[in-house]
Amino acid sequence: MRPCNDEASTDRKRGFRRNLYLLLGLALAAFVLTSWILVRLDTPFGVFASGPQEVVRAQLRALDLGELKPAYDMFSARYRAQVSFDAWHELCVVHWQMFHANVIRAGAPEPSGASILLEVYLRGADATNYRARFTVIRAAGRWWIDDVHWAQEPSAREVWRS
Repeated sequence: MRPCNDEASTDRKRGFRRNLYLLLGLALAAFVLTSWILVRLDTPFGVFASGPQEVVRAQLRALDLGELKPAYDMFSARYRAQVSFDAWHELCVVHWQMFHANVIRAGAPEPSGASILLEVYLRGADATNYRARFTVIRAAGRWWIDDVHWAQEPSAREVWRS
């Protein structure tokens, strides 16, 4: 009778091991999915942006992803009163190569009265170098982009020729 008992014990061990691997696999999948969701929530929306650099980074990511409305919502009320979403949307559509850009480097934040100035150097989808100067303010408990100016930067080749 002992051989029958060993077979049952072996089957239980295999079943337990299979269930354990299934549980570990599902836990890993849940962790990966939760991490992905949390990263995606922070990417296009500036809700969790805790500092001036983070709100600028969040807007640049949203622009790169084509999330124009969330990117526009990161502007201050003053800016939105001066520049309508339709006008800003048109600008983004016409100059899409500029707004789909990779950050090359960013300067240190410079306080300027009640605002902070940030200078970011980017390379657009058209392989052109750009400089974006952001003015960021703190209002209603969070950071807002109050103004931004984009300019084309000369390439290293153009600087070398000068």
